[in-house]
Amino acid sequence: MFTSLAPNRGYDTHNGADRGRLRASALESAVSQGGLLDAGPTSADASRRVLAGLVPEVCDYLEKPVYNKVYIQIRWIRGRRPLTEDGACRRVTRSRRVVAPPGVAVGDISSMYNGNRIAVVVPAHNEEGLVGRTIETVPSFVDRVYAVDDGSTDGTWDEIRRTARRLNDDRAKAMATDGGHHDGQCVVPIRHETNHGVGAGVKTGYRAAIEDEMDVVAVMNGDAQMDPSILHRFLDPIVEGRADYAKGDRISRRENVGDMSRWRLFGNHLLTSLTNLSSGYWQTVDSQNGYTAVSVHALREIALDELYDGYGFLNDLLTTLNVNDFRVVNVPHRAVYGEEQSGIVYREFVPRLSGLLLRNFLRRLAVRSSDARYVPAVVAYCLGTVAMLFGAGSALRNAARGDSSGVLGSAASGVAGAVLFVLGCRLDARAADRLETEYRGEFDETSADFDDE
Repeated sequence: MFTSLAPNRGYDTHNGADRGRLRASALESAVSQGGLLDAGPTSADASRRVLAGLVPEVCDYLEKPVYNKVYIQIRWIRGRRPLTEDGACRRVTRSRRVVAPPGVAVGDISSMYNGNRIAVVVPAHNEEGLVGRTIETVPSFVDRVYAVDDGSTDGTWDEIRRTARRLNDDRAKAMATDGGHHDGQCVVPIRHETNHGVGAGVKTGYRAAIEDEMDVVAVMNGDAQMDPSILHRFLDPIVEGRADYAKGDRISRRENVGDMSRWRLFGNHLLTSLTNLSSGYWQTVDSQNGYTAVSVHALREIALDELYDGYGFLNDLLTTLNVNDFRVVNVPHRAVYGEEQSGIVYREFVPRLSGLLLRNFLRRLAVRSSDARYVPAVVAYCLGTVAMLFGAGSALRNAARGDSSGVLGSAASGVAGAVLFVLGCRLDARAADRLETEYRGEFDETSADFDDE
């Protein structure tokens, strides 16, 4: 039996007064017959208060988050007083039986995270000795782990397969013992025969998650730098509907920087500024941080195959999300460094990324030129660029001729152009403010054990 207790249309499910207007008759009917109650997208604590207030005979329920709603399994306990002296529901022995709402498999409901099926992509290239640890520490609420070996030349692929085989066997045994069923691999090994780049590995995982009908996909690189105990911080803004893409931020809070070198910190700030201009997300920081989560809905809407395959993938993805009006949130966390070695060759990385950022900036302006909210910014950018180029060209021409009479005019043109360009940045940021979500989660770190491994 499945009874809906969601508030009537027009009620605010996040408002305590409206939540209290749940229909008592439907609740009493469900309690008398057992089953699941749809209490709407409300918190477990709020559900407990509503239930205890309306039907004091209810003393045991099992909260099951499905599709952003809280489902509560009611058991009728006769001959017992359900409330303790402080008014809290008394916990009693629960049955193993789980009643799933229509269209949701029993095996699926047990592993959902607030009603969402979660996947984690673990891209790895020559990460022997680290990738196995990364896979093993993925939280148990994750439904699928796509471990993608991007053409490694060491023992990375063998380590992925060994870890996947062991974890899949363990999960199958646990499901059988619990009376459930095992509906497939929890760790899916995928291999690229040749190295295509970190972006290509992530895209392969994304495609697999889309095919398996996941709801949210996170990325935890195979170098064991990303703390699995804070994965929920990335998922919650997406699951709660406040953002479409969550990315890590190690630099906006001084205490999170940790052992990051000054040179690395400077480069990070510089790349962040250039990525802000290119992508249109002006509050986004730590642009090269690969600890991310994204909704599968967003992945279905963008041209995934066209994204950059190399280290510029994250920058390219941000621009693509922006032109498709998806919301982004920064998730603060500590920087963690271990025994891994960076594979970036800077003499190749910097020129390629610079060209990518410029191309994305121009692409974004072309798309936004038809959006009334961005037209003033696009006009200011164009006029500013023309004025700066005119000033620079005039200065070079005068210098070649040995003519100093035009110095003042060239300087004035350059300054005016710079002012217009900065104005364009401000207008651009104001127009994009609706796409940047403030982080509301926890800031304290509880991952000391992870750092010591």
